[in-house]
Amino acid sequence: MPNGNTKLDSTLYTVVQHSGYGEGDNPQFKQGLEAAGITTQSELTRVQTAGGRVFDSYTAAEEWAESEQYPANAQGLIPAAPGTFSTTAHRGLAIYLPVPA
Repeated sequence: MPNGNTKLDSTLYTVVQHSGYGEGDNPQFKQGLEAAGITTQSELTRVQTAGGRVFDSYTAAEEWAESEQYPANAQGLIPAAPGTFSTTAHRGLAIYLPVPA
């Protein structure tokens, strides 16, 4: 019977609050995003339970994060992701919760 620390067959990815804010406390990155790897079943369950998105590749996660943090009405280079962040963290950074479609 697999446990929560069971390694996934391949790495998946989610989007979290940018480490420039989450770890560096730089307010310019408060609405910034970055991709983060998911390697175990427990991490996957935690991200899904929090409402985070899951991607099959790093590139897909990063491209989505880029489009999300720089929406059409964004001005300049300061990230402006319109969603919120979960109180649940993944690898020390808050999981991004997009605005429902």
